[in-house]
Amino acid sequence: MEVNWSFRWQDREGNFIVYENKNPVGKADYKPYSLFDAKVVWNDDNYKLWVQANNIFSKEYFDFGNVPQPGFWVMVGVNYRFNI
Repeated sequence: MEVNWSFRWQDREGNFIVYENKNPVGKADYKPYSLFDAKVVWNDDNYKLWVQANNIFSKEYFDFGNVPQPGFWVMVGVNYRFNI
């Protein structure tokens, strides 16, 4: 079993155009934000199971302009190795 976690802090330079009802209303500076992600992996001889959680504290942030990034979300996966 492995457990990985990451903390990321980003303070981006610059600004973006703010829109309301598809009309530009001004500019806004990018605000700094921090994210916490984690992943748990179970490895076996023939398969790997994993669960990954991103933005665990559901931080609201904008990475590019007016595009809000997702809040808390989870992915689950299985990798299986066939022995032929």
